[in-house]
Amino acid sequence: MCCENCEGKVDTTSMINDLERRLAESKAQQVHQYHFASVNLNNAGDHNQGGAVIISITALGGKVIVDPVAIKNGLGSETIEALQADLLRSYNDAIQFKPKGA
Repeated sequence: MCCENCEGKVDTTSMINDLERRLAESKAQQVHQYHFASVNLNNAGDHNQGGAVIISITALGGKVIVDPVAIKNGLGSETIEALQADLLRSYNDAIQFKPKGA
């Protein structure tokens, strides 16, 4: 049985989609991702004049909180600073439990 909602039937497409979502979530939570996100976040800023960045927010488990939306001319410096602070907070939460002796 694939899940508690199934009666022995496996929907291959939904199972693949679920596994891909879980893989993406696992990759996103790896500690080194915070470094790359922090370094690259400034690329979403003011130098996008005349363009846009597309943002969306999805919770763990796949629930879409904010559908994709275009932010014209890039993110503002205040938004980037706030996201940098959230990345740092989340990084610190991720490394809270360290091996003995570290």
